[in-house]
Amino acid sequence: MAHIKNPDYETFTVRCDHCQACTLFNRVEVGRFTELDSTYLNCPACGCSFWVTGDIANPPYELFIWDADRHFAEKRYMLSITSLCLAWEVFMATLARTTYLDRPYFNSLPDLVDDELQKELADLFNRVTRKFTFFPLRNLVINTILHKVAPTTQKDARAAILQIESQGFGNDVAPERIGAIEKKETRELLLALHAVTVGTLRNKVLHQNAYRPLAGEANYCRETEVVLLYQLQHAFGVDDYPSLMPLGV
Repeated sequence: MAHIKNPDYETFTVRCDHCQACTLFNRVEVGRFTELDSTYLNCPACGCSFWVTGDIANPPYELFIWDADRHFAEKRYMLSITSLCLAWEVFMATLARTTYLDRPYFNSLPDLVDDELQKELADLFNRVTRKFTFFPLRNLVINTILHKVAPTTQKDARAAILQIESQGFGNDVAPERIGAIEKKETRELLLALHAVTVGTLRNKVLHQNAYRPLAGEANYCRETEVVLLYQLQHAFGVDDYPSLMPLGV
């Protein structure tokens, strides 16, 4: 039985039980987009089938954070910033999907769940957010919490998703509006989210003359801002589908 080594979002390495060849596999190429759990793979060196186990089940945004740490250790700060920004985008998209799609679905009574409707809702959500990159996703998260959007049924979810487009939830929110939030914890978290620097740095790296960030800039994103990501995860129940934890102000 072979144990997976160095797993990340795209790839993993494993040593064949038969010929001992060490192979780097791409998850898409082996047809497994999520964690493998345990399965058989064919060795490209000897052609034998062997049992593989030991993959990880961490959320994708966490895997990108680990990538950023590796890049930082190698002093590849451009790649570290790029991976961190991707982690934030995936995290904020996950927070939004948890709110608008997953929580209403899992909170519905079993006899009221409509799987076909859920597919329609997912398509609708993907359509209204298809152009959302870092800043629109950040704004979507802030607006969702600011407006206390928390659909509890699939019917409510449709109206809430349409609200993203009709009320411009992807548009920037003035810090003054966030500062008026009564609940201190929510106010401080959203103000900190609005001030996150990794999106601007990523744009400078990718779109503005291939900017080479300083170690201090990358490390601030890797440490201080990643702590904020986990605080948001804890406060607003990202991936906590069955919970009725509110995204309230």
